Amino acid sequence: MDSPSLTFPAQQQGQHLLVETEPSELKSWLKSLPYGDMGRAVPEVCRAISSLNRSQINANQRRELVALFDQAYAQIFDSYRPYAAHIVNANTRQKEHANLHLLTREMAFAHKIITHNELSKRKFFGKNKDLVRSINLSLHYLGLQLMEQYESYSPIPVYLWRECNGLYAYAQSKQLEDIEVFSGNYHQCLPSIEHTFARTCLMSLSDPYHLSHGEHWQLYKYLEKWSYLVQFSEDTNDFDSQQCFVIQQSSQLKPEYSSQFSGDIDHDDVCFMLTNDIVRQLKFQIEAIQFEREIPAGFYADIRPASAQSLIEHMSEHWDAKVERKGRRYPVLTKLDIIWGIHPIHTLMQKHQKSSESTHWDSATIEAYIQHEHKVPLNWDATNVSDGGIGISTHQNIAHLLKVGELVIIREYIDKKPSFRWRPALCRWLYGAKDHGTNAGLEFLDGTLEPCRLNTKLGRNNKTAGQVSLIYRPADNKPTDPVSILATRGTYRDGRAFMLRYKNQMEDIKTRKRTLVTPCVELFHFQSYEVVELDETEEQNTESIPWTNVPKYQDSEDDEDNQTNINLDSIRLPGDH
Repeated sequence: MDSPSLTFPAQQQGQHLLVETEPSELKSWLKSLPYGDMGRAVPEVCRAISSLNRSQINANQRRELVALFDQAYAQIFDSYRPYAAHIVNANTRQKEHANLHLLTREMAFAHKIITHNELSKRKFFGKNKDLVRSINLSLHYLGLQLMEQYESYSPIPVYLWRECNGLYAYAQSKQLEDIEVFSGNYHQCLPSIEHTFARTCLMSLSDPYHLSHGEHWQLYKYLEKWSYLVQFSEDTNDFDSQQCFVIQQSSQLKPEYSSQFSGDIDHDDVCFMLTNDIVRQLKFQIEAIQFEREIPAGFYADIRPASAQSLIEHMSEHWDAKVERKGRRYPVLTKLDIIWGIHPIHTLMQKHQKSSESTHWDSATIEAYIQHEHKVPLNWDATNVSDGGIGISTHQNIAHLLKVGELVIIREYIDKKPSFRWRPALCRWLYGAKDHGTNAGLEFLDGTLEPCRLNTKLGRNNKTAGQVSLIYRPADNKPTDPVSILATRGTYRDGRAFMLRYKNQMEDIKTRKRTLVTPCVELFHFQSYEVVELDETEEQNTESIPWTNVPKYQDSEDDEDNQTNINLDSIRLPGDH
C-alpha cells in the first residue's frame, strides 16, 4: 500500500534560530514555564513547537525534542481535562481552548513530520518500532483534535478522518497495528495503533454533539481502559446489522453503521469494527451500578454514580446499533424567543405572577428583566419541528456559551406577534461554526412550570431566599396527581428533607423518585409532610441574607409562653424520637 498522505507545514531555513534545539536547554526552558497560569504557558509552548515544526533539523534530534514537548503537553492536558477548574468565565474558556487547540494541532504536525521521515526510510528486516511509535502518536494527537472539535461543538475538518483512516490502513497493510510500543499509556496515548484508532472511532460513534461539557473527556478516559475490547476484521462473514461498523480506509469519512452502509463490503479498502465485547461489558457494568452502586473502572475519580450510569447507557445504546429517530421532522421558518437556564426562567416567571400584562411583554422588556442572569441572545430562528422537539439556529457562534441538557422555555411568534404561551424544553445537542452560526436541538417537556424555592434544614429562616427551583405539572396531569420539582443537577438525594416555598405556603417535603436527569437539571417526585400557610407579605420577603448570618430555626417572641423554665425533661437526649 502507498504511504498515507499527511498534512504538515514546510520546513524553512532559519526557523531553528527561533527555538532551542539543545535537548538539555529545551528541557530546562519547558520546566521554567508558569504552568500555574495556563493562559501564559500554553501560547509559549505552542510558539516553540510551531518554530520546531518549520525548522530543518536532524530526524533523530527532532524525535528527541518532540518527546520533551510530549511531556509538557501531558502536564497541560491534565490541567484542562475533564474540566478546566482555573477558568471562571465563558470568554476566558473560549480563548484558552483556542490556544490549546492550536497547540494540539502543532503537536500532531510534529509527529506527522516524524512519521513522514520514518516512511522514507527502508528497513529490510524486522519491524520498524520508530515508525509504529510515530504512527501511534500521530493518531493520538489527531484523535485529540477531533475531541476538541466535539467539545466545542464545532465541525470536523475534512483532513482529520482522511489522515486517521490512511494511517491505520497503512499500519494494517504492514501488520503493524497490534504491535505494542508502550508498556503502559504514554502521556494518554494507548500502547498500540489499533487501540488508539479504536478509541477515536468509538468517540465519533458516541453521538458527541449530544454530550455536555466534561462528558467527552470522561468517555475518553473510560476508553483508555476498555478500548482493547474492540476488534477489527476484514472477513466479510463478520458483517452484521448490529454491533458492526464499516471503515472505508481510503475515504475521509468516520466509521459508518453497518445498517446504513450501501457500498460493496468485498472492496479492498473496507474493514469492519466489531463492538460485541465492549457492549457486553457495558451491559454488565449497567447492572453493577443499578444493584450495587459500583462505579466502573476507567472514569475520572470525581464522577458521580448517576453520571457514570448515564454515560454507560449512552455508550451502550450508540455502540450497539443505529439509534433511529422516533418522529419525522418538518421544515419550518418562524421567529422564536428562547430563555436558557433555570435561574432566568425563575426570575421571569416571578415577574409574570406580579403583572397582568406580562403575557404581552416584548423581547426588549424581557431582556431588561433578566439581563444580569441571561448572557445569550433571546431571539432565535426555528429550522424544523417534530412531535417531540424543534431545531433552532442563530447566525452568531455562541455554542461555547450554551450547555447540552440545559432547561429552556420557548415562545413563538404568530403574525409577527409574540405568543402568550411559553413552552419548556431541554437542549439535546449543539453545533457551532464561525461561518454558519449555532444550531441546537430542543426536546419538548409537555407540561407547565411554576416558580418555587427549596430550603435545607439549615436555611429555614423565613428571610432566607433558598434554592431556585420549579414546580413541573405534566400536561395530562389530573388535579389529584402528584407534581414534580425541576431543580439544578445535584439537588436530588433519595429521602433528602427540604422546605418547599411555593405561592403562599411552606411544605416540609422529602425527595422521592427521580424521573429525569441531564447534565444541568433533574426532575423528581416528592412527598409532603406538613403545609403551613403564609401571609402574602411574608412570602414576598425572599431577599438573600449574608452567608455569615446564623439562620434562626424559630422566630423569638416576647410573650410569657416563651419565658418558661428549661429543665432536663424538656430537652431531647440522644436516642429520643
